[in-house]
Amino acid sequence: MTGKRPGFRQRKAYWAGRNRVDNSKPHPGSQVFYYCKLCGAETTMPECHIAPPPLFCDDCVTDGRARTHYQLAKRRPGAR
Repeated sequence: MTGKRPGFRQRKAYWAGRNRVDNSKPHPGSQVFYYCKLCGAETTMPECHIAPPPLFCDDCVTDGRARTHYQLAKRRPGAR
């Protein structure tokens, strides 16, 4: 995924076919993998990170999809 920033559908299709990393089996000190709740994009952080992991990737936040998703989730009964 290089060049022009891909759209949401392209990102989702790209990340849907990829295998996810099992965070319970890495070596000490290795990166921890997190995934976007909307498109499934992979984000890595150091094992000793203090800040909470992001729920959405930068592209979904930039597109405004994360904000829309959050607003809709607040309106649904039983949503967090």
